[in-house]
Amino acid sequence: MLREGKTWRLIADHLGSIRLVIDAETGQIGQRLDYDAWGRITHDSQPGFQPFGFAGGLYDPDTGLTRFSARDYDAETGRWTAKDPILFDGGDSNLYGYVLQDPVNFVDPEGLARFGGPRRGERNRTARPDGTNNPFKHMTQDPNNPNKAIYKDANGKTKTKPKPPGFDEAQKKKNGWIDLELLEIIIPWPLIPNELACSTMDCYYDWDPCKGWVAK
Repeated sequence: MLREGKTWRLIADHLGSIRLVIDAETGQIGQRLDYDAWGRITHDSQPGFQPFGFAGGLYDPDTGLTRFSARDYDAETGRWTAKDPILFDGGDSNLYGYVLQDPVNFVDPEGLARFGGPRRGERNRTARPDGTNNPFKHMTQDPNNPNKAIYKDANGKTKTKPKPPGFDEAQKKKNGWIDLELLEIIIPWPLIPNELACSTMDCYYDWDPCKGWVAK
């Protein structure tokens, strides 16, 4: 982020919530933010220093609301201010509810349905109750042969067969891989959690206050 002729780096937590804003040259902290579980700001050392807030949304200091694409979120009540535009397809029977009452583990960057979570598996990554239409979801990689997949036939017997086209890509998504290009569409790149932002500078360099950025 550029501000007053300086470059500032935005440091986020696992939800994308901005926690620190640091001078890229000196390492000086320009802003520190703390939140409670529902996104209420409990500490802000420099209000209005930058526009991002809880879970990477755009924070409006005048209203106290946070914008996530389709809707505004009210951290004071832990609810959206409008119904889900896709109604019950968002996966919640409460059309004003936020991430099925689990804001510590999930986010909703589009204001439509919760995303992410600590567990693996496609049912935790889609609003559909029956999972996705992944044709390979009952197949796994053969650990003894990189060119084959393991599956069970109609009788429940374990068998192997050559991996079909598209299998590797489907496995990556099933195991929790995230396309960073897609993620950057819905969350600005400075807000992507550090463990996902492997294309950013601090994955390859360490900050030394005397020498600046030093290759790892």
